[in-house]
Amino acid sequence: MACFKICIRSRRKDGLYSLQSLANGASDDLVNKALLVTFATNAAGDSDLSGETISCSRFPVGFHDKVLFAGRAFPKHDFEEDAYSGEGGLSNHGKYATSFTNYVNVALMSLCFQMFAETKDVIDLLDMVRSTCLTDYIRLDGQTQPLQLINPAGLYKKYLTPQNLPESISTGETVSLEKGYYNGVLFSIPGAEVKVNDEWVAFDNKNKDKILAQNPMNLEWRLNGDLLRKMGYTSGQTVDGQVITVDDKWGGLRLEIPMTIKIQ
Repeated sequence: MACFKICIRSRRKDGLYSLQSLANGASDDLVNKALLVTFATNAAGDSDLSGETISCSRFPVGFHDKVLFAGRAFPKHDFEEDAYSGEGGLSNHGKYATSFTNYVNVALMSLCFQMFAETKDVIDLLDMVRSTCLTDYIRLDGQTQPLQLINPAGLYKKYLTPQNLPESISTGETVSLEKGYYNGVLFSIPGAEVKVNDEWVAFDNKNKDKILAQNPMNLEWRLNGDLLRKMGYTSGQTVDGQVITVDDKWGGLRLEIPMTIKIQ
């Protein structure tokens, strides 16, 4: 895995910071350097620097859009005041210092890599992050620059969840429910069955204790069309459910994916 650098600064003689010798310029057609430049925004992700006189980010000029990333601050708990705050405050207008949020982006990028460590190289990792990022904005005197906001949940949903879910089923067949890269998922949908001790059992309240006694990482899943028929579903109807992410103790991780299957 090649390393990448985040917000390396070089001071110019005029006192301004410049990264353009290290990053892709706005006229480049291809982002081919593993550089991520952080610009802090604010709690709302829409920071206007016009008339700003206190410490905050500079407005980026001349960079390729794909190397510009937004930085947010982690909230902290003040036990004496029993309140949460962040660098620069957590109001919509509070500005964050880039040096502070730069470390947050280092942590988020590391988290994305740990979730999908088999990625080919850092360029592929950055492409995955860019394809799933959210968007913040930084503004100055009528200029607006979109910034990429690293989104680990989006990366998980696109690359680690089941990618080949069936779209339809007949009442006389069973279809496999394939897990994705991450094995800790359950298919919460009518007609779902789990293989427990070589026996297929319906994923319902009747079998709840038997199923929860298993390690969810090791379970096989399928959808049973005959079971759907017995539940009253008929041809032409759709069945709605969710793919729910869990840990090895069945603890939910709040990263649900909707799924819909049509009965033929």
